[in-house]
Amino acid sequence: MEDDKRTFSNVLYLYNMDKYIRKQLSYFSGILEEWIKTSFANAVSNNYYSDEYQPAEFYLDLNIYNKKRLGEETLTSFAETVIRSKETFIKHHHKEKNGCIPIWALIEELTFGQVDTFISQLKPEYKNMWIDKTFGKQYRRFVISWIGMSRYIRNMSAHYARFYGKRFVVFPSLPKEDLKQYNIKNSKKDNLFVMLFTEKKLFSFIPDRAIQEEWNLFIDELAEMAEGSDGLFNDEENGFSDNWQAALKI
Repeated sequence: MEDDKRTFSNVLYLYNMDKYIRKQLSYFSGILEEWIKTSFANAVSNNYYSDEYQPAEFYLDLNIYNKKRLGEETLTSFAETVIRSKETFIKHHHKEKNGCIPIWALIEELTFGQVDTFISQLKPEYKNMWIDKTFGKQYRRFVISWIGMSRYIRNMSAHYARFYGKRFVVFPSLPKEDLKQYNIKNSKKDNLFVMLFTEKKLFSFIPDRAIQEEWNLFIDELAEMAEGSDGLFNDEENGFSDNWQAALKI
């Protein structure tokens, strides 16, 4: 902000705008977390086959992980979550099923971070069971980085971090056609626009038009706030180009 505009009312305006962005992203990242968990659990359990484990117990199979050590560390993390859980359905499965909790029950108790790490540690063939069904084969190179970005947003909003004008430290991989169409440079993917664009990409695959319209409403309201800021909202600082509103809508 320029010195001649650094008044209390102007600073308060940008503070409230940042607060609005954070509140909305907290809400939307929660929706994405739930969708990622359920779509992943369903896709892999419906396509996993083994003589040793039931489809809903695929996570127990160390052969699905890139490295055995990573699988063991993952299962240790899951076990600690189960032990700490106070949910009745988790305690029931832990007691009656000898600790073999179906993925659809377990995944509700896992943090977004645990799920992101879990997916990242799987062999490509198992990751792709989910990616191909949910997004399409052409997105295999990109989805994991999008999940990492969504997790980052979730953590930032939970800790009341600033979004407006911030330089971010997690960068998504994006298709070349998106980079070209929206003039996104690989060297400048640390801004609010790219963060919002990545969330938009994920929401475009959710089979729920009502949720997508909620996202579009958020973008429209953000545009109204930016346009009504009397020049306070710095487009360049946040990576916003002339067509940013259309670029962020589904």
